[in-house]
Amino acid sequence: MTQFQEYPKHMKHPQHRPAVIAKWDHKEKDPSKQPKGAPERFPEVMVHNYDQEQEYAAKGYVPSGVSDPEAYRRAKTGNDFKPDNSFMAYPKWLYHKPEKSESDELDSKLVQNEAEEKALGDGWYSTPDKARAGSGKPAEEEQQPAQVKAQVKARGAKKAKKSVPSGKARKTQPEARR
Repeated sequence: MTQFQEYPKHMKHPQHRPAVIAKWDHKEKDPSKQPKGAPERFPEVMVHNYDQEQEYAAKGYVPSGVSDPEAYRRAKTGNDFKPDNSFMAYPKWLYHKPEKSESDELDSKLVQNEAEEKALGDGWYSTPDKARAGSGKPAEEEQQPAQVKAQVKARGAKKAKKSVPSGKARKTQPEARR
């Protein structure tokens, strides 16, 4: 996500007057009787830093709109919650394995508060894996860490046999000359 930046920003003058375009009348032959145009007066300016903003403010310019970092964050993220990174326990999903189900399908329920969670009763878990394990059928993901630990332990034992005991220098073979 992009960060809020105050600059560049536009400034307007309260006495701004837009330009008037002269429309030439082809029926009127005398140029002095043609409608006159006028240039823009106090045009909008863009400032790139605080010093420029102060310079134009001294000339009567004011910022266009209000710089609001909080409004910018809400517009970019689409929510009204402040990002204080605090943990929110609810709402949360809970999972339950039906008693008569032979497949791995689970019931799920979104609870909004602690009272709804207590009303569900026992047998509801925070993850699908825990729900499967709680019903007597352990999840594959929960079995894998034990297998991985056994493999790591076996590799460590092999490396210990191959390693040279400390204090002894390894013998290196001289490189073949060409």
